[in-house]
Amino acid sequence: MTFLAPVAGTYDVYINGFSAPATGAAYDLYSFVVPTGPAGNLTVTPNPATVVGGTPTTLTAAWTGLDPTKRYLGVLSYSGATDQTLVSVG
Repeated sequence: MTFLAPVAGTYDVYINGFSAPATGAAYDLYSFVVPTGPAGNLTVTPNPATVVGGTPTTLTAAWTGLDPTKRYLGVLSYSGATDQTLVSVG
């Protein structure tokens, strides 16, 4: 589940392991806080890209300076639009 701009508070997470083995199972939980400003280590090509609502468009995103042993979450925003695309790396 993804929360964009959640209100401050405490959140509970429940896992329904309906197909877990009788001996139990381990689960991983990842959480990310994405800053509102650009980190400066992401490039998207083509840039600029002309897109039309409702029409698929292919963009290529590349990062620099990421630790390959960690997981990351990034947000792509579009000039003049409120839409965002969440991108996971790792």
